[in-house]
Amino acid sequence: MKRRFVSLLPLLVVLAIFFGFVLFGLSSKYVKATLTKSGFSVDLICEKAEDGLDFIIDINNDGPLQINLALVRIRLTKNDAYIWFSNWDFRREEEAISSGSSKRYTLSMELPKEKFEEIINEEKIGLNVTGVYEIKEIGDMSFAYPMEVRLGG
Repeated sequence: MKRRFVSLLPLLVVLAIFFGFVLFGLSSKYVKATLTKSGFSVDLICEKAEDGLDFIIDINNDGPLQINLALVRIRLTKNDAYIWFSNWDFRREEEAISSGSSKRYTLSMELPKEKFEEIINEEKIGLNVTGVYEIKEIGDMSFAYPMEVRLGG
């Protein structure tokens, strides 16, 4: 009996590893499908301010999950050349954006005078909006939205 068990041990190990990969694949497909259905989108308005730029960010949650915004970083570019960036760290304890709702954030980016003068006359500027949002019961996910905006205001 012991000899038969020893001869089946490698087969059992291989089967356990195989089923582990199958279960991992199923769970990652579930998470990816859930995130695809999450309907998370970002709308951004950029306006000139006295000493920099103001951003109005609307986070829309059209999916079934609750989302908390954790971190936003906006990198300012002109003709693909880096100009400036700012980070905003949000408290995760803030009220979550529940399913079918949206939330508006107003963020200000103060620029040094020479950087402000460099972009103030530009018709369009490039923004790379990146960040982290937390999905309840799943964890942290990152997002990235490269976009071009016209300066208003």
